[in-house]
Amino acid sequence: MRIIKSASKVNTEILPRDCVIIRVMKILYDEKICVRCLACVGESEFGGVTYERGQLHFDEARPEDWESLAAICPVAAIKISRDDSEVD
Repeated sequence: MRIIKSASKVNTEILPRDCVIIRVMKILYDEKICVRCLACVGESEFGGVTYERGQLHFDEARPEDWESLAAICPVAAIKISRDDSEVD
C-alpha cells in the first residue's frame, strides 16, 4: 500500500479554550487491489488523479473532493485517513 500525505489538506481551527486542532488528511492507495477501472480518474475535476503508462498518479496538492473520489472506487483501493492532533 502506498501512502500519499497531503500537506495541502492541513486545516486548523481555533477553539474557545485557546488550543488548536490540526487535521491532516492522508490518501491511502492500495495498488494491489486496484482494478484500473479509472472511475477515480473520470471523477477527478482538477487533475488530482491521472493514469499514465499503466499507473495511477495522485497529485494531493490539487483541490479535489478526495472523500468522493475514495467513495467511487468499487474495490476500496483508495481510502482517506485523518489524523487529528490537539496542540495546547
